[in-house]
Amino acid sequence: MVKSKYFIREFWHKKIETDEDMWTGLFENKPITKQSIIINPVILNPYSNQHESGWAIYPNIYSVVGFFDLCLFAYCLYWCGQSRW
Repeated sequence: MVKSKYFIREFWHKKIETDEDMWTGLFENKPITKQSIIINPVILNPYSNQHESGWAIYPNIYSVVGFFDLCLFAYCLYWCGQSRW
């Protein structure tokens, strides 16, 4: 079985390095299909009154799980860790 590109850390690392938008719009400019998933990732930091949010359309469940697992959770930990807990 071939591993989905969305579960490979280097795939997301390239997206981050090239500053591709993963928070809003069509992810990778792929058209909307029946498998598309609309997400609204939100990070709230009550200690610094900061928040990040957006609406994005991902092509399938694998891309969403990869984004959450390899990008969003790490970003949340880094971003929220910037303030004193």
